[in-house]
Amino acid sequence: MLRRLVACALALCLATPAAAAGNRKRVEAERARLEALVAKKGDILDALDQLRTQEDVEQAAYDAAEKKVDRTRARLAKVRQDLAATRAKLEARMKVLAPRLVARYKLGKTGYLPLLFSAGDLHELLRRKRLLDRIIDSDLKAMAEVRRLRRRLDRLSGTVRQEHADRTVPADRDGPPVAGGGAGCFHEL
Repeated sequence: MLRRLVACALALCLATPAAAAGNRKRVEAERARLEALVAKKGDILDALDQLRTQEDVEQAAYDAAEKKVDRTRARLAKVRQDLAATRAKLEARMKVLAPRLVARYKLGKTGYLPLLFSAGDLHELLRRKRLLDRIIDSDLKAMAEVRRLRRRLDRLSGTVRQEHADRTVPADRDGPPVAGGGAGCFHEL
């Protein structure tokens, strides 16, 4: 027991103010290091919040671009359907009109006169003239329809080319290809 008492007394003697001052300096240094880590943690959390906000903004822009691409694809599909239907109408009109135009060409301007003057009487002459007028009127309407269909076909083809050109957008030089990017290479959506 005496030994224990001496050991305790010796321990108390060694725990002098100099040793306590060293411990205090170490505790203060650790406390300062801990405060620096806490401040650094706050900075990292602030940066993480900024990155999350930026990610949300970028995601919203991406979603908007995806919707625009979907609308463009739907519009392009409709234009292509209109284009196919217009081509089919134009081909059908041309099949009907082509032989009639060839016949008119072969008949020439004077070809109508013998047809009219070969009538037996005035009544027959007037009937043939009305018939020729209807045929000519029908042919003119068919040619106007062909012209209208060709203009529509040209307009729809131009729309398809423009939609295709709009779908091909420049990519950002510093990052992956994105819709509406910078002046880098081209990327089709």
